[in-house]
Parts: sequence; structure tokens; C-alpha cells
Amino acid sequence: MAGGGAGVYAVAALLICVAGLVAALCFPSHRRVALLAGLCGAPLGLADAVFVPQYWDPLHLFGAAFSVEGMLFSFGNGTLVWLAAALPFSHRTFVRFEWRRMARRYLACISLGGALLLLLWHGGPGLPALPVMDAALFTLATAGATLVVLRPDVWPFAVSGALGFTAIYSLQLFTIGWVFPDAPLLWATEIRAGATVLDFPVEELVWALAYGAVCPLAVAYGCDVSLRPLQRAEGRRL
Repeated sequence: MAGGGAGVYAVAALLICVAGLVAALCFPSHRRVALLAGLCGAPLGLADAVFVPQYWDPLHLFGAAFSVEGMLFSFGNGTLVWLAAALPFSHRTFVRFEWRRMARRYLACISLGGALLLLLWHGGPGLPALPVMDAALFTLATAGATLVVLRPDVWPFAVSGALGFTAIYSLQLFTIGWVFPDAPLLWATEIRAGATVLDFPVEELVWALAYGAVCPLAVAYGCDVSLRPLQRAEGRRL
């Protein structure tokens, strides 16, 4: 259903965005960092242009090059993934936040990650060109390994984020498939010919697992979030 499924992506993305906002309002002690995670994640939605049409081809209101749907989707899920990662450690989570440091780290992560994704997708010197989702997953794995080296103290966020966000995203897919039975047809035929879960490509859940692990590590790195015993923690509690 190339370019089809009129309204499916827009409706789903809007609802996910609203869910992220509501979840942030429900947990005021985590609200600032959760909303920052969503705002920093929103530009990643512009990567839709990279995935169309090789991986999928949903209808975009203004085209894949300026995917409002992708930005809404990424904002909502950025907020939700941080909450999934941080809530199990609410009483041990502290932040030392500084805007300029966060901006530098965010730009570095986005720039290096985007460059690696394009390099793997198109094939660099001596490297084979990978399918776009494979390139994206490899980029996430590389980013995750790098962040664990930089901030080994926050690795529990990766575990809780991966498990929690995979559950959240599975619920999203189930709901989308229930409301819009033809939604899986938005994915490319060769992608749907592979393994599926809930009639959606299994790559979607692999992505959720990887994104759920890596995004909280990036947020913790950018916002200087730490996990420490309450009596030894310094800085301001979230």
C-alpha cells in the first residue's frame, strides 16, 4: 500500500504524542527530563525520508522530507521511553543539568549517529551497503556501546528502557493493527515477507528494544542524570 493508509500514520503519531504528554504530566518529578527527551527525539522523525520507500511508505501530510508525523511519533515515544527507563529508579535518580553542555552532547550524538547511519546505508570504503533498517540498528548498537563506555554507571536505564519501551511499543502496534487492520501493508512487500509479530515486521520490535536501551543512555549522558544511593547523591533530585 505504497503511500496509502490515508491518515493512519498521522492519527497514530498524534495519539502517541498526546500519550507522551499525558504521561509526563502524570509524573511531575520526571517531567522536565521526559519532555526534554521528547523534544530532543522529535527531530529524529525527519529520518522518515531515509526509510521511504525501501522500508515503508506511509502517507505524509507534507511529504517524507518534512515528516510532521515522524516528529510527533518521535516526541511521544522519546518521552515514554525515558519514563519507562527512569520510573523503576525514581528514588535513586538525580540530575545535574546544564543547557550548554547538553546542547553540545546532543549535537555530537545526532551528528555522529546520522553520519554513521548514512555511511552504513550507502556503504563506505570497504563496507557493503546495508538495508536501511539494518544500518539504523547497527548505528543504535554502536551508540549504545559508546554511551555505556562514557557512562557505565547508568547501564540499568538501558535494561529498564529496553524492556519497558518494547512493551509500550508492542501495545502501540497492537492498537494500531486493531483500529487499522490494513496498517501492516504500509511496510514494503519484501519487509513483510520476513518474520512478523502482530502482523508487523519483526524489525519493528527489534528497533523498539534497541531504541529503548539507547535513548535513555543518551538522555542520561546529555542531562547528566545519575543513579546513586539516596544518601550519597549530589545535585538536584529530578
